Order: sequence, then structure tokens, then C-alpha cells
Amino acid sequence: MNQDGIVIARRQADDICLNYGQRLFKDRFELTGSLKFAHADYKFTPGGVVGNAAQMGPTQPVFDTASSTGYYEWPGGIQSPDNPIAILALGTDRGDQRPEHRERARPVQCPILEGLRLNVNLGYDQSRADRESFSPSVMHSEQKSGYSASSHAATTSRRPGTGDLPHYTAPTGVVPGNVDVTAGYSYQKSTGSTRSSTSGA
Repeated sequence: MNQDGIVIARRQADDICLNYGQRLFKDRFELTGSLKFAHADYKFTPGGVVGNAAQMGPTQPVFDTASSTGYYEWPGGIQSPDNPIAILALGTDRGDQRPEHRERARPVQCPILEGLRLNVNLGYDQSRADRESFSPSVMHSEQKSGYSASSHAATTSRRPGTGDLPHYTAPTGVVPGNVDVTAGYSYQKSTGSTRSSTSGA
């Protein structure tokens, strides 16, 4: 799958999914499972493109052959807007989502006694995402701020899990009224890290 953004951006994703199912013990026990692997590459729009496009004078040129970058930059110091086309051409903001792994093991309808049913659904997901952005020294935003370059990076990972334990519905007449009990659990672990660096001119 390829998706293009309204502003220059792109998402490319690949997914593979495998499913498995089998009935055992005269259909009293069913085992199902699935594996999913997903990978996605992202080309994000660098920060500041939309805001600078709104501020940049519509009568100003986009290109300037006398400029070292080939793009026109509006003079006026730190308050002057940046050329949004130059930001798209010179800046980078990319992301990568590592293969996502999912497993499901679900034995169902395994009656041990009347009214008791084992409907166990175990799930485990693992995903990791990295994102990096870089602004080189030739960009107008770096020059007017007195920086020679800046970079930012972030990494996040997530590991959630879920499960359903035995389900019990009391047969009619065993106890007064209706009794329906289900137990379950879930958990999630997330970690993240960021780093940034800026060098002066």
C-alpha cells in the first residue's frame, strides 16, 4: 500500500497475515491462531511547511539561481518566513515502524462440567517505531537562528497483551436467579526514548 499526503509526504506499508484453525476431541476443543507481520516506511512533511506557506508572500519567487541552495529566502532576520518548498527539498523527516507481531491462541467450547466453558483468548502484540528528522546548515531556519544543523530522533515500543479466562454460566435450577461469571486480564508495557542535537554556527 502506498499513500501520498496532501502536502508532500508518503506512507508505504506491507502486511502479511497467516491464520490457522483446527477442531479436536470431537469438536469439543477448537484451536485457532494468527500471525501478522507489518512494516511501514513514512516520509513525513518536515515541520514548519504549512505555517511558512501561510506567511510567505505569494508574490515572492520560489527559486533563486544566485542562492547556494537554489531557493529564494525572504530577507528580514529571524522573523522572516522560510521558503516552504526549500524546507521540503532540504529537510528530512522519516519514520520506520518495525514488523509488528501478533499471536492469538484461542481454545473454545471445552466443557469440563455443565455450564463451565474455557474460552481462552491470548493475545500478544509487539511494535516498535523510529522517527528521525534533520535540518542541514544550508536551511534558512538554521542560518537565521545561528545554528549550523539540528537533528531529532525518537523511538517508542509497545507490548500489550490480553486474555480471557474461564467463563461460567450456572445451569437453570442450580442456583436461584442467574449466575454468569467471566474472568480476564490485560497488560501493556510501553517504552520510549528521544534524543536531539543542535550545533552552533
